[in-house]
Amino acid sequence: MAQYDLPYLPPTRRPCEPHPEVLQQFEVILDENCWSRMVSCYFYYFFQYVPCNVRAFLAEYIDERKKEARKLGKEQVEPALFTHEGRSYNALLKHRPNYTKFCGGEWNTFADDYELCAGDHIEFEPPDEGLNLKIQTYRDDKRLLPLPHVALDDLSSEDFDHVHCCVYSKDIELTYDQTRFFLQRLFGDTFICCRPFVHVLTPTNTKDCVMKIPRSVVSTLKRWVDMPTNGRVTLEAPDEPTHVITPSSYYICKNDGRMVIEKSSFRDFISAASFVEKNVVLITFKELHDRSVSIIIQRIL
Repeated sequence: MAQYDLPYLPPTRRPCEPHPEVLQQFEVILDENCWSRMVSCYFYYFFQYVPCNVRAFLAEYIDERKKEARKLGKEQVEPALFTHEGRSYNALLKHRPNYTKFCGGEWNTFADDYELCAGDHIEFEPPDEGLNLKIQTYRDDKRLLPLPHVALDDLSSEDFDHVHCCVYSKDIELTYDQTRFFLQRLFGDTFICCRPFVHVLTPTNTKDCVMKIPRSVVSTLKRWVDMPTNGRVTLEAPDEPTHVITPSSYYICKNDGRMVIEKSSFRDFISAASFVEKNVVLITFKELHDRSVSIIIQRIL
């Protein structure tokens, strides 16, 4: 999408006159004035307001759909902004002779979730049916994603708490898509409800084949399963296309309480699973039918 430098333009005083030709897609650019108020997205089209035919079409179309929705007793009677990521915001549309704008609390939430600022582009696609308007957001020709924390909005309070009890070996910043992928891995199967461990593989892991799991993770694991000082475990990487399962063993260090995985089996495991340095992995645990423990190591990045 081309970038256009658009200074703030005061509202045109000409009233909106419908026109028979309707665009199938149009682009809005946020300006400083709209952004500073955080309540509206005025419809600009390049260096002017969106053409009257588009504004009038949208207003008339949405008004008709709102009337139909009220007759059918539907809860949603306002248009929903439906994003590329599948998120929906029931923003209010205000149509006046001299301007058209989206506003309201849902618009504010949308602006916060995508961290919109002046100069960002919003591409609108008028609906074929229903109230949803398809939109995509851009900055410098790159599609904007929601902030990472937005991916957590739909979690239950229990799942939300489980995510926030994760142990991280390093400060890791995930994007929105990466966070969603992480959640799919975390809740995609039934794991033991101990603290998950997110780890960045280092040369110690990939070259020296030394793998230690923090005490804070091990201590919560012991609340759910019997974990003696040493024993047998299974290392498992369920990533496609190869599902790797490697028998292994461990011991719990007396000094720091960390779980240390046996070297030779871990070497075979990371080789078969094609794990390399700087891979970000999610480590969880599963209790098998024979009550033994499988350590699940899934690649996130």
